[in-house]
Amino acid sequence: MGNISPFGTTWGDFSANSANFMSGDGRMDNMITYKTPNFAGFNVYAQYSFDNNSAADNNPDADVTAHGTEDKSSVDRYYGLGATYKNSALSLAFVVDSTNYSTDFYGSDVDDALTVSFGGSYDFGVVKPYLGVQYFDNADYSTIGIVDSFTDGGADRGDGWAEGWAVTVGTDIPVFGGTAKFGVSYIDADYESYAEGTDAFKGDFSAWAVSAGYQYSLSKRTSVYGALSYASFEDKEDGASSVKPSAVEAGLGLVHLF
Repeated sequence: MGNISPFGTTWGDFSANSANFMSGDGRMDNMITYKTPNFAGFNVYAQYSFDNNSAADNNPDADVTAHGTEDKSSVDRYYGLGATYKNSALSLAFVVDSTNYSTDFYGSDVDDALTVSFGGSYDFGVVKPYLGVQYFDNADYSTIGIVDSFTDGGADRGDGWAEGWAVTVGTDIPVFGGTAKFGVSYIDADYESYAEGTDAFKGDFSAWAVSAGYQYSLSKRTSVYGALSYASFEDKEDGASSVKPSAVEAGLGLVHLF
């Protein structure tokens, strides 16, 4: 996902990066991964997680000592299939992945999650534009970074899943011996809660962010960077008033590769 945004998957909790505006998970437990050799710039990736600690994590009433059976319906299982292409100027990435939710998912019969993501960049020398798009269905909305940042992982409304889409666009521009970075991202989705012990509800949310940054290399191993971002979030439960928080974020840093 770092291939489809000038800010990769980092540069802050409210920056216009792909991880903040697209559904996805970081590390998975019990994962096996296969990566093909490079064929004329192409690589294909396949992943499968036999058990992502779901029985205890998804149901607070579950007995941790009675965790579900690995690779069975009593635990979450994850799978993903992706491909990348790179040549001297063009970089592309495509991913389809899904979480097969356990039968102990808050006592609910939740359909499996599905995400489809595509994007890339092209380096023209004087400018390097980026574009990324994603469709997601039944995605745990706590896996969407901007939602997690604005709603404490959804804790203020109960957990739930979402269906929607996201897009991120941006560019790198060489300037003053470094790289200026600009990006805008947007997400729009419907959601439904599933928290046990509370009344289920439905609603929708949207968010957007704009970021500007600069990175300068002091040497082959050391660089400095800075970024300024503004993000706005709108959350509306059906039959309730909209909640519209926003955030301004600024950061400076230094990176040294050992």
